[in-house]
Amino acid sequence: MELVLNSYSISLIVFSLVALFLAGLVYNRIGLVAKWFAACMAVISIWAAGYGISIAQNTIGEMIFWINVEYIGIVLTPTIWFVFVLKFTGRDCKLNKTIFSAFFGFAGLSLLMVWTNPLHHLHYADYQIQHAAGHSWLLSTPGPWYYIHVAYFYTLIASGIYVLIKSIRLSSGVFRQQSLVILIGALVPWAANVSVIFRTGVFGHIDSTPFAFLISAIAIGIGFLQFKLFDVVPMARDKVINVMREGWLVLDPQNRIIDFNPKMAWIMQKESQNLSGLHFGGLEGAKQEEVDYLLDLSHENDVDVEVEIGNELFSFEVTCKTIKENNSNKGRLLIFRNITQYKEDQRKLQQQSEELKELNVTKGRLLSIISHDVRGPLAVLTQILEMSGRGELSEDDLKELLPKLGENLNNITGFLDNLLVWAKSQFEGEMISPKMFDISTEIRKNIGLLSATVEAKNIKVFFDEKEEFLVWADPNMIRLVVRNLLGNAVKFCRPGDEIKFRITRKHEHVEISVSDSGIGISEENLERIFSSETFTTHGTEMEQGTGLGLMLSKDFVTKNEGKIWAESKVGIGSIFYFTIPIAPKNKEVSLYHLHNY
Repeated sequence: MELVLNSYSISLIVFSLVALFLAGLVYNRIGLVAKWFAACMAVISIWAAGYGISIAQNTIGEMIFWINVEYIGIVLTPTIWFVFVLKFTGRDCKLNKTIFSAFFGFAGLSLLMVWTNPLHHLHYADYQIQHAAGHSWLLSTPGPWYYIHVAYFYTLIASGIYVLIKSIRLSSGVFRQQSLVILIGALVPWAANVSVIFRTGVFGHIDSTPFAFLISAIAIGIGFLQFKLFDVVPMARDKVINVMREGWLVLDPQNRIIDFNPKMAWIMQKESQNLSGLHFGGLEGAKQEEVDYLLDLSHENDVDVEVEIGNELFSFEVTCKTIKENNSNKGRLLIFRNITQYKEDQRKLQQQSEELKELNVTKGRLLSIISHDVRGPLAVLTQILEMSGRGELSEDDLKELLPKLGENLNNITGFLDNLLVWAKSQFEGEMISPKMFDISTEIRKNIGLLSATVEAKNIKVFFDEKEEFLVWADPNMIRLVVRNLLGNAVKFCRPGDEIKFRITRKHEHVEISVSDSGIGISEENLERIFSSETFTTHGTEMEQGTGLGLMLSKDFVTKNEGKIWAESKVGIGSIFYFTIPIAPKNKEVSLYHLHNY
């Protein structure tokens, strides 16, 4: 075999060897999808090398032999190319074994038709060798199978280009550029082949198609290895990132948006097609200082950002990462994780925790009160009765103790009333039944109920109001408030002291005051009397309190949309105030079931 090498054949052979070497590197170093491109480079190398050697032959037999070798690359190139594009863009889900076998089966059939052409002349009807200007080439007359093969060849190439164009439309940023590079790499050799078919090629009778395929394949292969153009396959990337619940944003050093996902477009409240290339200087619905912190390149951590989207406030945990290469800042990666539900769950857990703590405090308080304020007086009563039963007390002694026992039982009865109402309000929530009633009448009734105790301590109670004061509240609750305030005043008054009730209109409320000239309350205790801390002090005649009356009064007044407070000076007396709403005209009766106070 005598080779007549020329510049074209030498170039093709050299480029083929380079492409074959790059194909080996790509195959060994990069992922599965890139291996298909490596296979495509390998068959293009066979095509180009076979063509390069064929145009260096002088005899028709040797030329046909190398053309048969060349056709191994020609028939496999469109098939492998199309499979690579489908896998690269993530559209290989329908590429089952049947279709896969059909593609390569047709390629094998075309190769068989070329190799057995002397028997049937279906691929080449006729061919002859031509020599001119130191070059040799085969001048052939196409047969029917040739046109079938060309149609198959261009159908797969065109289909791959269509898939790439569709991928470009679906992708964005740098990933769109990657698909565009491969698209250009496909269009260049296709255009070169069309120019050869229509005899408009710059090389005349020399087929420039393998040249173009080689150059494109080498350029893309170098991109794989050197410039890392395809570390992430676009459609595979889209499948992962587009379904992410997190917003994903890549910025360049000038804070321009390079890439993003649909979730991020929703967070930014922008159309996706309008984001690429925009400067990211703010986030609509978020505080500017929080956004500025995200863009501060001096830190890499997680920060919380609140964004108002569609009149609803969302909380995001934003992961900030600086993208660096060779100690040079290449941009910034921001990942927005929606933690709104997490924040709400945390808030509810905290609320439940506080409620559980309050319930534990309430339970402890209840047990403490029962053990101290109920058990103590009952134990004394039991002891006296036992002593009487054993004959240890005379009849005169028993008569002397009976008033005290009666007083203790009255105290316990009043205490149990308050305790049961308080416990019910704490554990079950209180059913409020607001009605229109005259608060003056309720005050006069309660003064009458405590008249015996008032007379026993020689205390004067004044309430001369004759006018009706119609209010809107729960009568049972307000009745208990009045009774507690009056009983408290009686407890801390000395014989000869006075208690005065007064009612005043205050805009949409009435203000009821209960003043006394008793011993007063210290500043320390004045700050504690309405708190949830239960404590009690003895009255002027050592009356024992429950520690619940004022706390329960505050709770009931608050639930009836009023306020309660006190003023006092030690040795001078105290004034307790509370307000309740005035009854509006034509007020309809309604129920309010209030829980979780």
